[in-house]
Amino acid sequence: MFTLSLLAATSIAALAACGDDDDRVTDPGQPPAQIAVSMRDNFFRQRVDTVAVNGTVSWSNDGGVPHTTTSDAETWDSGSVSSGGRFQRQFTQAGTFAYHCTFHGSPGSGMFGTVIVR
Repeated sequence: MFTLSLLAATSIAALAACGDDDDRVTDPGQPPAQIAVSMRDNFFRQRVDTVAVNGTVSWSNDGGVPHTTTSDAETWDSGSVSSGGRFQRQFTQAGTFAYHCTFHGSPGSGMFGTVIVR
């Protein structure tokens, strides 16, 4: 029984250590004033990141097809960003802001991300 529990715990820890770095959060110290997010075909890289109040997030389309960065709360919408294109937004208030690509995801599923402003 103990061996099975130890094996299960080790497997879970190994899976967590191999997690996708797209979900990492920036250093919990002072957040940066600028963040770069890559829009790739069917995912954002970083999915979760932290920026300072009055900081700027810049999304670049590094994929082969158009994407959007669209607020789940309808606060912003980049419109279609072609391959090689960019979109930036300044965040002036603290909070957590979820977003998605209107072409390849919907809020909570598919191509989505979160900006934490503090």
